[in-house]
Amino acid sequence: MRLTLLLSVLALFAAQAAAQVFDPVEFYGAAHFKAGESGAGALSATLKGRDLPPWLDLTSSGDGRANTRFLATDTGLLLQPNREHMSCESALDLGASRATLRINITELGKGARLSWHLRGLPHDDATPAEYLAELHFPKEGAAVLRLRVRGQQRFLEMPGASCELPGLELPQVLTVSFDGAELSAALAGKTVKGRAALPAGARLGVAASDGRARISDLAAEIAAFSPAWAQDAAVRMEARKALLRLREYAAMGLLSGVAAAAHPQQEACLAACSEAQRKAREQAIALAPSSRAARLRELAEQLPASSLAQHEAGVAALLAGHLNSALELLQRAHEAHGCALTDLALAECLRRLGRTNDADAALARARTRMTPQLQPECALLGARLQAAQGDLAGARAALAAAQQSYPRHQQLAAFADSARALCEGDALPASPEPGPLGLTVLSDLEPDALKTLLDALRPYLDKFELWLPQLKGRKLEGVLALFSGPVDYLNTALLAAGDNVDNVAGMYLQAGIGALPTVLACRAFGEDELLRTLVHELWHLCFAAAGKGATAPRWLNEGMAVYLSAGVLVQNTLHFDRLPAEFAAMQGELSRALTPEVLARAQAAGAAEFYLPADVRENYAAAWALVWYHATSDSGANELRKLLAGDAAAAERVRGGAAALAPKLDKSVGALVK
Repeated sequence: MRLTLLLSVLALFAAQAAAQVFDPVEFYGAAHFKAGESGAGALSATLKGRDLPPWLDLTSSGDGRANTRFLATDTGLLLQPNREHMSCESALDLGASRATLRINITELGKGARLSWHLRGLPHDDATPAEYLAELHFPKEGAAVLRLRVRGQQRFLEMPGASCELPGLELPQVLTVSFDGAELSAALAGKTVKGRAALPAGARLGVAASDGRARISDLAAEIAAFSPAWAQDAAVRMEARKALLRLREYAAMGLLSGVAAAAHPQQEACLAACSEAQRKAREQAIALAPSSRAARLRELAEQLPASSLAQHEAGVAALLAGHLNSALELLQRAHEAHGCALTDLALAECLRRLGRTNDADAALARARTRMTPQLQPECALLGARLQAAQGDLAGARAALAAAQQSYPRHQQLAAFADSARALCEGDALPASPEPGPLGLTVLSDLEPDALKTLLDALRPYLDKFELWLPQLKGRKLEGVLALFSGPVDYLNTALLAAGDNVDNVAGMYLQAGIGALPTVLACRAFGEDELLRTLVHELWHLCFAAAGKGATAPRWLNEGMAVYLSAGVLVQNTLHFDRLPAEFAAMQGELSRALTPEVLARAQAAGAAEFYLPADVRENYAAAWALVWYHATSDSGANELRKLLAGDAAAAERVRGGAAALAPKLDKSVGALVK
């Protein structure tokens, strides 16, 4: 039975392309959002304990070396700005036209301010308005509740929208209500009001400045979501679901023919098993991939001479992403009884491990004893190996020929379409907008959105030239392909993304559209994600253009890409003092990625070893931490420049100092938050 997950994904998006529907219960989770009878509903979170909701983003406008600015505790979320006149903000992934907001303030330091922060959503060509509904403790025993609006340089108090609260004691609930024309704030029985200019609605956050604050029990009663924000949120939600399905497709669909085919020794091997072993096999096959792999491995250990047991356990491990275990088991199966089925699974495992020459050998062996049932799988794997070796044109030709021979094979059809789109770039129109670094831009983004995005890249590209001075004044040859929606993007990216689809909001190809260096990215995963992705992938393109991509250590290339993409622009200056978004889920585990052993492994990993599924997250974290640590001190930055210039002695010094650096890294990185 062949899987059709990718086609289902694309059909889903095609059906919803005209009108995405925003489902807040699905977006926020039923534990946090309750739909209302006459309106949108209510969003809530306690903010107590270690697990903050995923729709709450922690940011900062602090500068300098990293400091702990947010601390999740059992009594609430502690916000700690690192300098006077600086702030830190917990931003909600929420855009509303009309809402009432509540936050329980349990602690506020002398001189500190705690505010609901409203940022107007874009409307026509006007600059969106920005407001603070603020509680301020200017001195002991005094408090002020007021509304402020952003002026040209700073926030200004709105006339008549301020009141004093003498002798105020905490905790207190700060309540804010707004619609397109009016804004009000209430606390301790006092209310202040003012006119607002929020015709398209606002995005929301809770900000602390000039001192520490502790908050809990956040609530938002939403009368109406902003239509533009809700549309964007719906697209982002569908894009996330698409990645989940594509990941499942990549892990299982490409092996559907191999996994479904009967092993030639199946009948004989089962006959040699006990009834209990046959029953254990049937039960294991019905389990989810990871559990199935574990149970079948146990059975394979009991039956070391059974080619069937070794083969099925190896395929199960491959489907679960346990590549080293899969390789061991499939090699045992091959030694017990060589057959085309096991050779194909071995070839796929070796391809995923980056051992393309060994994969070619296994595939050639499979072809000598190929059955008709497996010929389409062999053709697909052969083409994917060509793509993995950088031969997209050859992969395209092979897939086109195979599709003609096997027109009903759905995976071949999907990959053939992807190869054509990757080679020709015909899924997107050419843009008249001048591309960054001289690249040709292909995009279906709206002109204003495209220009805004390209403008946002400029500070990051200036940093590229600081680290790679040989790029100054150069125009690079290549293509930047920007997709507004996930359908065309996922269809195009499939061949290049393959089984590595944990983070495929974008990618860099050495030889992509028109056989030129190519960066592909998709807006559907969110504006912030798009900018981070472009910075990351454009760094790879620039590093290769500088002549370093093939010879530099993999950790240096990837570490620089993550470091630069994590930069936050504050008042026209990039700051690199927060944990990169890709490590948000690892905050409690980062110390495991910064041991001397992991640092040494990441530094020694080559192009294949760096991306092994079992190690890749730790390798990325270690690579970023090494780059970040060096880049944020003068002496370290000089060492990093030598590394980027190809100084072998600098590379040895950094590698040799990993053991001594590990505790310093653990302490410094531990102070960062998302």
